[in-house]
Amino acid sequence: MIFKLKNKNGLSATFTDYGQRLMALNLPDKNGKIDNAVLGYKDPKDYLKKEPNYYGAFLGRYCNRIADAQFKIEVKIIKLTKNSNYKNL
Repeated sequence: MIFKLKNKNGLSATFTDYGQRLMALNLPDKNGKIDNAVLGYKDPKDYLKKEPNYYGAFLGRYCNRIADAQFKIEVKIIKLTKNSNYKNL
């Protein structure tokens, strides 16, 4: 499903429900020319067909609490700032 928000000044944002992705953010420049500022695919089906990526994603690999404020991508451990005392649920 595609959602589009637009205002009277030409600003528009297009989202898809595939991982809450921002597909397009059309902004007027100082001369009033509208252009898309988002790197991604034009066809929402491409988000399902292409290699896993996170173009325009608001929700990444982890979208809930992250146990012990760290996670692993391949062999690298990414440590985060703890902001609560929750343990693994």
